[in-house]
Amino acid sequence: MSDKRRCHRLMVELPVSFPSPGNKEEIVLAATMDISATGICLVTKEPLEIGQDLAIQVELPTGEKPVIHVNVIRVEEMIGMEVMGGFKEYKIGFKITGPVEEDEAIFVRYYAEKLKEVFEK
Repeated sequence: MSDKRRCHRLMVELPVSFPSPGNKEEIVLAATMDISATGICLVTKEPLEIGQDLAIQVELPTGEKPVIHVNVIRVEEMIGMEVMGGFKEYKIGFKITGPVEEDEAIFVRYYAEKLKEVFEK
């Protein structure tokens, strides 16, 4: 299987929140597994549907909390998690969608700074 990613993925854990698709009054809390300039992968207890469009808020170490517009492109149930803790978790792959506005630019700038750190080591 070939890797179709255009951008390098960085293993970065950042807090994420978004309104629950099933109940807009409820906020879902999650954490990223990895990020890139064009996508985000996170783990959540909320099962999402491929094709869903969401606005997720990512909390950066800088204190900034950009809201990123994304589309769900992959959903994987995490095997074995239900037995261990009595709940399921899902690995969700998102593609960042346009238009690139101020919040998306803040996120991509953070990603670029982290990527620079990796390659300088």
